[in-house]
Amino acid sequence: MTTPDHEALLHDVYRDLTVCLGGIFAVCEKEIADEMIWEITRNVGALFRRPRSQVARAEARAEYRPHPAIVHLLSELQEAAA
Repeated sequence: MTTPDHEALLHDVYRDLTVCLGGIFAVCEKEIADEMIWEITRNVGALFRRPRSQVARAEARAEYRPHPAIVHLLSELQEAAA
């Protein structure tokens, strides 16, 4: 796979992620604050724009615990990459 292929794949993944988030926001029974949606999309956008060489696994802070579903998804992604 060439660098342009990787770029295209990353673009597709982030586009699909954005569509997925939009669907979640649309069907959520509780109203999600507009600022929360902007914050989430800003963070996803920042991840997309970050050069691949700078992407590293972030260590969880002691005061934050990721949701088990997020841990599971990250584990699946790591296993698929291996």
